[in-house]
Amino acid sequence: MEHTANTTPYKSSRYMLRATHYMSAGFTFIETVVAIAVLVVSVVAPLSLASQGLRTARLARDQVIANYLGQEVVEFVRYRRDTNAINNTVDWLKGLEDCMDGSSCAVDIPNDTVISCSTKGACSFLQFKESTGTYGYSGNDKSGWADTKFKRSVTITETTPDTEASITVTITWDDVLVHRTYVLHEKLFNWQ
Repeated sequence: MEHTANTTPYKSSRYMLRATHYMSAGFTFIETVVAIAVLVVSVVAPLSLASQGLRTARLARDQVIANYLGQEVVEFVRYRRDTNAINNTVDWLKGLEDCMDGSSCAVDIPNDTVISCSTKGACSFLQFKESTGTYGYSGNDKSGWADTKFKRSVTITETTPDTEASITVTITWDDVLVHRTYVLHEKLFNWQ
């Protein structure tokens, strides 16, 4: 009887050995799939964070440029106001007529000109001259000027005649699939 009892565990352990072999082969496949999934997540997550960081940095850069472009126009309008005061000009906003009465205009600071926009917000794209680091419009001199993605329009409303004016500068640009707008409002007083 002992002999038969010994052969039964032998057959059973042999079966267990085969079953363990098949189970370990399947488990190795599952381990491989899990390892690949962990590897993919560990690679994709930092790349996604880096991509989001680059998009945010680009947006911040564009917003800073838009702010500077808006401030530049406000300073130009102040310059015109001060020049009119120094020259004892009666109209304190002389030279800015294209920007008033609901009309919008573009300001070309390097050329010291104001350009009327045909319809509100229809000002053309600003250009950038790398050699001087200035934004403006090339006019007839096309050398060294490159188009940018920024449009700038200015509207001046005289809130109190001969005393106070409201300046609104609107900078627009397209950022990948999103249309961005930056609006700057400033009050200007006739200090004469």
